[in-house]
Amino acid sequence: GGGGGFMFCFSAINVVDVLGKGQILMKDLVIGDKVAVDLDEYSTVYGFGHRDLLLESEYLRIYTQGFEEQPLEISKDHMVFVPAGSPREDSSQAKTKKSVPASTVEVGDLLWTGSGSVARVTKIDIVVRQGAFAPFTSSGSLLVNGVLASSYVSLQPNNSVLKVGGLETSFSMQWLAHAFQAPHRLVCDFLSFHYCQRETYTDEGISHWVYLPLKISEWLLRQNVVVMGLGAMLAVASAVLLNLLEQMMWSPVTVLLVVAGASCSWACRPQTKAGCFRGL
Repeated sequence: GGGGGFMFCFSAINVVDVLGKGQILMKDLVIGDKVAVDLDEYSTVYGFGHRDLLLESEYLRIYTQGFEEQPLEISKDHMVFVPAGSPREDSSQAKTKKSVPASTVEVGDLLWTGSGSVARVTKIDIVVRQGAFAPFTSSGSLLVNGVLASSYVSLQPNNSVLKVGGLETSFSMQWLAHAFQAPHRLVCDFLSFHYCQRETYTDEGISHWVYLPLKISEWLLRQNVVVMGLGAMLAVASAVLLNLLEQMMWSPVTVLLVVAGASCSWACRPQTKAGCFRGL
């Protein structure tokens, strides 16, 4: 399921490992759960890009060695992680990873798993399931049926990086998507997680946090190379600023300054600024 022509979901019967709950079905995952992203490492689910219990969607069913009885069911534009070099390089040389659309994965490729290693794809077929779910985690990834998958979709089919006029940029779809969700995470982390738990969705099951940015992205990608190029530059600049803002907010010094400033403003609200500072 997704908005426009994009598909960005997992099927309802995928399995995830949740802290304090054990292994549960994707359809039972809720905002606030801490889901496994690696061995003994968990990340908080702060929202769903898409959540629809009834929607029938087509999924790629990807079988990997060691997980043949529990294949990953994922939409074609959703991303998974492969070795950063060649998707088929020997596992002993797979030191770093990158995200790629599931549609680009082939039999024989290696996918990252939660064991700190990789698993080879043995079979891929297609299945139609009821239910579509796209959980957003603080880390931007999660283990689904033993495979490390992204929380995000590639907005350009079959591309893992942003392309403008056929030219590849150095900005990955994973980085861009995660950066643009920074305001969402900041609201959940610093303002009100309870507000995030009351997330609302369109009739198609798209989160209202995602719907407008998705529509803008769809429109931009249909434009000519000049408009797309200008839009891409603005998008990248915005993503860099959002990424920096989030990093600053997680800095202890920044948090201390924000709290001190808020406390001063509250304590001195009946006074003038001059009066406030004279009282310090």
